[in-house]
Amino acid sequence: MELIIGLIGVILTIITSTASLAYWLGRKFAQMDERFRHIDDRFRQINERFKQIDERFDQIDERFKRIDERFRQIDERFNRIDERFERLDERFDRLEEGIKALFMDFVHTVRAAHEFTVEMLSYEGILRREAADVIRSEVSRIYAMFMSRLATMRIANPLTKEELERIRYFIEKKELTYQEALEFRELARRLCEEYARRFPDLDLWKIYWYAVFWVGASLRLQKERREREEKEKKE
Repeated sequence: MELIIGLIGVILTIITSTASLAYWLGRKFAQMDERFRHIDDRFRQINERFKQIDERFDQIDERFKRIDERFRQIDERFNRIDERFERLDERFDRLEEGIKALFMDFVHTVRAAHEFTVEMLSYEGILRREAADVIRSEVSRIYAMFMSRLATMRIANPLTKEELERIRYFIEKKELTYQEALEFRELARRLCEEYARRFPDLDLWKIYWYAVFWVGASLRLQKERREREEKEKKE
């Protein structure tokens, strides 16, 4: 009997302990469930924050898209402005070419008029041949200075050595034929066009006008010879 009572006591003790353990475990599991619920809530809050962040990034992306569109529109406007400036540049280039052409026409017209005047004055004897001797010394001095300066410069020479020597020959010759005068005038013109701006202090144009003088003077010499020949034939 006592054994049974003791056994029952042991069983009751085990049952009580088991019940206590189950109650304790139940509370622990309940606390764990509560903590997991808190963790789940935190994760939901975090997910919600990430959604908000994603929405903000979407809004930022949208703003950048609008900014890119604005920049594209600005680029298009600048491109149109560049095109207008290019058209203006083309118009200015054409205008500059037109003005340059008009200026060159004017220069050629004035030079041709002066050539004609000098040739006629020399042909009619108003510019006397005696003056050629005085002018020749000045022109020879200018040409000698030009050749001396040209020898010290390393530049491409558009006139050949033979052409430069030909100019010297015409300057030193006391009388020129009409064909020689025409050749002298052409060479002198090229000389001035190439070097007058490089050596503005040398007055190279004097060589050109001296050559122009000889065009008219040589024609007068031809006329005088013909008149003398005709007079001699009559005698």
